[in-house]
Amino acid sequence: MSAQLAEMKSGGEDTKALANAAGTQAQAAVIQSQQTEVLATTASVQAKAALDSAEASRTLAEQAKVQTQKMVQSLSKTDELIRTATAQAMATNKLADASGSQAVSAEKALRLAAEADRPWMGFEGVDAPPPGIAGGVVVTTINSGRSPARIIEYVAAGLYTNVLPKDPPYDPSVIDPSKLSQTILVPGRPLMIRWDQPAREQRVIDAVTNGYLRLYFYSRVTYQDIRTGEIHQTKWCELWNPIGKNYVSGG
Repeated sequence: MSAQLAEMKSGGEDTKALANAAGTQAQAAVIQSQQTEVLATTASVQAKAALDSAEASRTLAEQAKVQTQKMVQSLSKTDELIRTATAQAMATNKLADASGSQAVSAEKALRLAAEADRPWMGFEGVDAPPPGIAGGVVVTTINSGRSPARIIEYVAAGLYTNVLPKDPPYDPSVIDPSKLSQTILVPGRPLMIRWDQPAREQRVIDAVTNGYLRLYFYSRVTYQDIRTGEIHQTKWCELWNPIGKNYVSGG
């Protein structure tokens, strides 16, 4: 009997132990379930955050696409504006060139017209004896233009030399400049200078005849266009030609 009671007592204790163990396991299961629920909630929050981030990224991507399209359109418009401005600039340059050419042509025409109407003092001729022979020398200039000219200076001279200097000497006593300043030469009217050429030694004559020396006659006339006040000047020279025995242009 005692043995049965002991066995029953022992069995009750085992049952209690099993119940306790089952309670512990149930409590652990509850805790695990709670932890699982927390993890599920955390995963849900993270998933939603990921979806929100993806949506935001997609929105940014769409906005970037729209901005890119706008930039492309803006660049296209800018290129078109540049092409239009370039074409307008080229057209303006062409018009400017055409206007410039017309202005130059008009100025040239006016200048030619003015030149045609101005006085022109030119060389008419020289009348002189051969080299070394005494006699009078007459140098004549004439106004071959269309307007009167006021003579400011008219000088002439003769010179035995091999080469005529760029600025040859003149005898200022040939014509009084104060008298010339009062001279108005109308178109077609000549003006003459006269002086006496002295005789020269035979050796000078031989040198000119043989081409070792030259006899030049030269002149310079300075005159004013009485219409415009412009000053003009004409120079000329002639030299003795021993072959033709006459005076020819010397430049």
